[in-house]
Amino acid sequence: MASVAQPVPDGSRWADFSASGRPAGWYTALAEAGYTGVILDLATPGIAADFPLARAAGLWVQAFQGYWTPAWASSADATTRAQEALDVAQHCGYPPGAVVWCDFEAFAGSASAAIEWLNRWSVAVMQAGYRPGVYLGVPQPLSSEQAYADLILRHYWRASSASAIAVAVRGYQQLQFEANVAVAGYVVDGDVAMPDHLGGRVWGWPPDAGTSLAAEVAAVAQRVQAIQAALRQAGSA
Repeated sequence: MASVAQPVPDGSRWADFSASGRPAGWYTALAEAGYTGVILDLATPGIAADFPLARAAGLWVQAFQGYWTPAWASSADATTRAQEALDVAQHCGYPPGAVVWCDFEAFAGSASAAIEWLNRWSVAVMQAGYRPGVYLGVPQPLSSEQAYADLILRHYWRASSASAIAVAVRGYQQLQFEANVAVAGYVVDGDVAMPDHLGGRVWGWPPDAGTSLAAEVAAVAQRVQAIQAALRQAGSA
């Protein structure tokens, strides 16, 4: 069983969602549809059962913490919130060195409050041995320059919204280019991962079983389509 974090494949296509309890056959169908991996929500009850199902289907896994607006009220909640996600990640065997993402959106406070919150959250994630990353949704108060210069994290994931900010200098390592699409009967958002402007990459958890040849061929075609769609989306921002 692969238990060491690795950089995810360039141009790989991903599905993110906040749900649990999806059957093993669905994860297999996702792989056969050309997806490289899934990004699972550590804040979803019961999500631990989905980690092994995804990896057994030949999928990579990333992890994120879904947003909960009451937590934005105090920077002291950042550490508590991070620990909740880390407890789940460690219970699932999510390997040190992989990225744990914070879903950062619907934040009504100031930029300085956002910076303090995200940096506190990031410190907790790093102390646990993971790489902190941020999903920059909307609304949120950070400018392009603040997102790069004032946050201690170095992994950025762009929301599909046309009003999502750019990240100065570094740019994004992951782009969400479609939302609420149905795959084999379940709704997901679609993402593509690629190196940022400084060569930074997403680190995730490789599968414990290889995909079939058919799935690999489908994945290559889907990666090309995903990159093209993501570039179109980024160009419209």
